[in-house]
Amino acid sequence: MNENIEIDTKQKSIRIKEQTYNRLGELATAKETVNELIEMLLNFYDAQSVHYSSIQVLKDYVDFPLNEEVKQVALQLFEGILSLGNEVSFLLRTNLKEIPLIESRKNKVVFYKGYKELCLIVTGREKVWLYLPTKKHDSEIHGWKWVGKIYDEYSLESNMKVVKSVYADMQISKELL
Repeated sequence: MNENIEIDTKQKSIRIKEQTYNRLGELATAKETVNELIEMLLNFYDAQSVHYSSIQVLKDYVDFPLNEEVKQVALQLFEGILSLGNEVSFLLRTNLKEIPLIESRKNKVVFYKGYKELCLIVTGREKVWLYLPTKKHDSEIHGWKWVGKIYDEYSLESNMKVVKSVYADMQISKELL
């Protein structure tokens, strides 16, 4: 494993046993870092997690904005994404930077097409934010690029166009394989 490829100023250090480090090394190619291996393992874990596709699960477990109009826009966004196809599913997560308004609810929804990341929706007190997958390392949320805020019908419409475009590109990529 090559640990000298890049330096990230936002690095955090963790301690792992030498035995665990060696086991990770057995999974790696010469160019992969420990960070890349951990990302692969986390992606594998997400793929094995229970994926949902029910709007009712979102209604029951997402921490929606306080404003009723914005909440309804968020629900329309979720319904729009789920309606893209049968293979669209999601996982619920918690944004550790912003504690949910209701402790038992989640404020991050990762949508997938199959098991490939489609988009991330983060809910807050007043707005909803859309992120798309990225390989860039300087993003606010690792692996996700901010696209826009969703808080009214106009912003919903413009952001849904973006999600539909990404979904269509994923469909074309799948057909080319």
